[in-house]
Amino acid sequence: MWRFFLARLRRLERGAMGARSETADQRKKSCSFIPLLLLILITTAGNISAQSVTSLKGLIIDAEDGTPLIGAVVDIQGTGYTAASDEYGFYGFDNLPTGEYTMKIMAPGYENAYQAGVKIVDGISRQVNIRLFRKVYYLGKITVQGSRGRLTADNVEILQKDEIIRSRARDIPELLETVPGVYIQETGSGSGRSQVKIRGSAPEHVLVLVDGHRINSSGNGVADLSSIPIEMVERLEIHKGGASAEFGPDALGGVLNIITQKTKLGDKLSIEGERGWGSWKNELYHFDISDLMISSKFSGNFAYSLRQSVGDFDFNYQVEPDPVIYSGTRINNHNESANYFGSGIYQIDEKLKFTYSGQYYKSESGLPGGAKAQNEAAYSEDNRRMFNSSLSYELSPDRDFKLDIGLSRFEQHFADDQ
Repeated sequence: MWRFFLARLRRLERGAMGARSETADQRKKSCSFIPLLLLILITTAGNISAQSVTSLKGLIIDAEDGTPLIGAVVDIQGTGYTAASDEYGFYGFDNLPTGEYTMKIMAPGYENAYQAGVKIVDGISRQVNIRLFRKVYYLGKITVQGSRGRLTADNVEILQKDEIIRSRARDIPELLETVPGVYIQETGSGSGRSQVKIRGSAPEHVLVLVDGHRINSSGNGVADLSSIPIEMVERLEIHKGGASAEFGPDALGGVLNIITQKTKLGDKLSIEGERGWGSWKNELYHFDISDLMISSKFSGNFAYSLRQSVGDFDFNYQVEPDPVIYSGTRINNHNESANYFGSGIYQIDEKLKFTYSGQYYKSESGLPGGAKAQNEAAYSEDNRRMFNSSLSYELSPDRDFKLDIGLSRFEQHFADDQ
């Protein structure tokens, strides 16, 4: 614009010099017009300079995947000018003074970046894009050390032998029903299986141990308590709530540890027998002998039980709105189980002792199928063999050395003879 006025001014001057016929008054007017043009030129040039665009803009992204970075801070070193990137990663400065600057770019989780030699020229809009690299933190050696502490009384409940006797419970499931937070789930008829639930957990989430060894089925994760004679139990430890940190992943709902091995000799000899019967032709035969002193150093326990049930029963039912009434006899509902259990203690000397427990259990149950299509030949077999032993040596009154050995084998068969 100012070049246009300067060219106009020069043309006017040439016109004034070339016109020989002009009068003195005309020359005066031409000369007086020149300062006016100069004044207009200076004013216009100032306005044009003030309206020029001088800016610095750009995009800040992740150097690895190109993701725009939000909230990254751009600092023009030594000027006090700062800006933050928006939700699209863009930042910008307007009307920066001319000069050469160094930019510092900062973002959480990223290495600081510096951009030197950024020249700002009057009237020029410049774009500088920045790539930031993620910050890597190097940690020193980490050592994880575990320790096993005693569980508090709120988490574990222990029933000793004398408490078990005073309860007059006929079996372990009946005893556990008296413990707050413990629920027994019965399956089948009176000779069926008994499963334990602790504080609302599922039976497969409760770890059941006999002398510290797992008896949960590997098939469904559920343990049957009906096969452990209560006469053989010396102590019950009930760990309420999750105990996976101490006992492993099977103890999500809690732990039931059934201790049958004795810790000392000298209890009185006890012999018991039982004959029982009930509905659905349930029959029970039980015999046990406890604290049989074979010698001054050896004491043994033995228990035998036989349970059997025919289990067939008549039924009538109707499913609304079906008008048909179904009736008949539930067949192949029998169950028979035999259980042999033994334990003992051998005091080798005053500091060294050997304890053991063992079980052989066999049962057969009919599988009647659905009421509309009953199966009179299908059945399942359950065989269990278990042996636990412990050799301990007393180092001091509160410390001992202990070696545990356990063997177990669970078998389950399903058959259909049709």
